[in-house]
Amino acid sequence: MFTNGRSGVKFREGTGGIVPYVHAEAYAKGGEFIPDAITIGPNDDAAAAKTALESFLATKGLFGFLKGDRVKISSSKTPYRP
Repeated sequence: MFTNGRSGVKFREGTGGIVPYVHAEAYAKGGEFIPDAITIGPNDDAAAAKTALESFLATKGLFGFLKGDRVKISSSKTPYRP
């Protein structure tokens, strides 16, 4: 894992090359960061990736039947390259 100290962007090895990301905690109450939107990057199983993200957000109180969609989830338009 590599870090760009100025922007906070980190990089990790992915199956198709280097993957940039930003590490941020997701909090529903009393925290510092609640994302407005998350874009799911290109992958070989978009439906599973969306379900996993929804499940993760639900554990943080940010997604679910009674919570509404507090975080907008979208998929990248970039095509997946295996």
